[in-house]
Amino acid sequence: LTGEFYYSAVPKLDNRAYLTVKVPADDLLNQIKGDAQVFLQGNFTGNTFVGNTVNDSLQLSLGADSRIVIERVKLREFSKRNLLGNSKIEQSNYEIRVRNTRKEAIRLILEDQIPISRNGDISVKVLNTGNANFQEDSGKLTWLLNVSSSEQQKVNFGFELKYPANKTINPY
Repeated sequence: LTGEFYYSAVPKLDNRAYLTVKVPADDLLNQIKGDAQVFLQGNFTGNTFVGNTVNDSLQLSLGADSRIVIERVKLREFSKRNLLGNSKIEQSNYEIRVRNTRKEAIRLILEDQIPISRNGDISVKVLNTGNANFQEDSGKLTWLLNVSSSEQQKVNFGFELKYPANKTINPY
């Protein structure tokens, strides 16, 4: 099958980049649904399940690529915690570094999240989205990066939390 290749990563959960292929659904019209073995350039990369799709395409993960190095770092010099009256205010700023050690350029869909609050006592203020596509209702940040061979790129984002001093919040 032919397809569009790209990498995807969510460094908040896992620092690995996963090679993904998006295959047009019309290429799958005569395919039988069931277990499938995935090969890339003649090398076995894993097993998957191919089912009927109602979308215009099917996405298949081809596994992690250790040649894409990703780090998510909390920037200490730009992060702080204050006590103001009966409230705590926390500022958090992060930097995500992507280094491509492959011999060819890559496309990478990079995702992270700014916390959202469903509690009226906790407020979240977005400080910096790092030019990401930002979905305010979910807090999702998405960057589409084109990273050349041997290149490193960085993206930054930050937010501020304000909550009652007597409350404990879950790590984000």
